[in-house]
Amino acid sequence: MKDPKLELAEYRLKRALETMEEAVALIRGNKSRGAINRLYYSVFYVSSLS
Repeated sequence: MKDPKLELAEYRLKRALETMEEAVALIRGNKSRGAINRLYYSVFYVSSLS
């Protein structure tokens, strides 16, 4: 069994990457406000690792 902290870190990194991919799709669709929201949450997921 993995360390719970490691599992949580992996989960949050995965969420951050998925959210960043959503932002890219929104940027391509000229939806800057939604993209900014997704980027904010992408950074949030990564910053909550500590």
